[in-house]
Amino acid sequence: MSAGPGPRPRAVALDYNGTLSDDEALLEAIYLEVLGEAGAPIGATAYRAHLLGLADGDMVREGLRRGGVAEPDEDLCRRVLEARLARYAVAVADAPTVTADAAAFVRALAARLPVAVVSGAPRAEIEAGLRAAGLRDAVAVIVAAEDVARGKPAPDPYALAVAQLRRVLPGLEAGDVLAIEDAAAGITAARAAGLRCASIVHGIGADLVLHGLSERTAALAAGTPVGG
Repeated sequence: MSAGPGPRPRAVALDYNGTLSDDEALLEAIYLEVLGEAGAPIGATAYRAHLLGLADGDMVREGLRRGGVAEPDEDLCRRVLEARLARYAVAVADAPTVTADAAAFVRALAARLPVAVVSGAPRAEIEAGLRAAGLRDAVAVIVAAEDVARGKPAPDPYALAVAQLRRVLPGLEAGDVLAIEDAAAGITAARAAGLRCASIVHGIGADLVLHGLSERTAALAAGTPVGG
């Protein structure tokens, strides 16, 4: 991980799906399945180019449109989203998606500075994943899909996370917070809210690249200058 000169972060905000939770392949398979069943088949290339990183509700609406449903109504969107959530819950019930390395990353970060989870997933999904990994007490703030009117790539989720983290660290500014993402939409959201951003994926335009989540990369994220 490399960084330019500047202040160290005072807090870290983690994306959930695909970043903390190793579930992007699972989510892709479920979305392609439920969209196809709803009469809106799309391929993996379109999913990755246009849906990846959006909030769940936006993923459903955009997926339906790109699959040929010009004006998806709210009832159809609700049914597709409910099917997605139900299948995800079944799939992860016996197979937690937060790896041991990712859990160690969060615990090591939380020992140094406040940690937020900022996601387009429903709160119940995030809470369940954190509890399964023994991480709920390590996370100071959760911003979920239902907490904002506009999800990523809009800045709203990260702006709300900064406001809530400020209750833990008075005087905290957006530039004091390092976001960690895996998708372009999340990086766009973080930057629009004034945060610096690290990615766990090469080539999607983040300020920094973390080579996976582990106790070692937690020390780098907490201790390396992120400004510049």
